[in-house]
Amino acid sequence: MGLSHVTILLALVAGVTSQPTPPPHGQDYNVCSPNTVGATNLPNLPASFSMRVEANILNKNQTTTLHEYYNSDANIAAVRQ
Repeated sequence: MGLSHVTILLALVAGVTSQPTPPPHGQDYNVCSPNTVGATNLPNLPASFSMRVEANILNKNQTTTLHEYYNSDANIAAVRQ
């Protein structure tokens, strides 16, 4: 290897190793900052609940109903359509 090849190789290695390490995932605040205005915690859900969702799809003239059941104490959950 000639002297010019060694110089180029050393310049490339120095350029790669001198780059700063990126912040951990989810902690890069260069693009946006965390919400501080009106920030609240998520609400607490009860240990068991059920809900019913009805979706009306007008352009297809269809209606669908979905039932979800959740019981944390019994460790069961179900979704029925």
